[in-house]
Amino acid sequence: MGRKNRNKNLNQGQFAGIPMIVIRHEVWQALNPAAVAVLLGTASRFNGINNGQIIFSCREAAEFANVSKNTAARAFILLEKLGLIKCITASNFDCRKKLAREWALTYQPIYKKPATNEWKQYKKS
Repeated sequence: MGRKNRNKNLNQGQFAGIPMIVIRHEVWQALNPAAVAVLLGTASRFNGINNGQIIFSCREAAEFANVSKNTAARAFILLEKLGLIKCITASNFDCRKKLAREWALTYQPIYKKPATNEWKQYKKS
């Protein structure tokens, strides 16, 4: 008799993962709810190979997190200050090209290089 496949319902689509080491670190307590929602929105756009090329604008983040554009912008600033995300390409509205910022999650490898883990340098003051 063959084995039964008990895991057939596990792979029901994509997921956005944040490692428990990040959640258990004191940097997580420094986040406000809007920043957590924006981080989840950024992580949801990570597909395993596009870190450093995650396009997520303040408007999209505001809609995702159900907050205002200004609150989403402040959340991005906080996440970058704490080292959880890093801006790789700044936004550009010149030459008829409206380009949103490109982000990288610092707890994931970037361009086949090891994760920078800048969030580990955070110390509660």
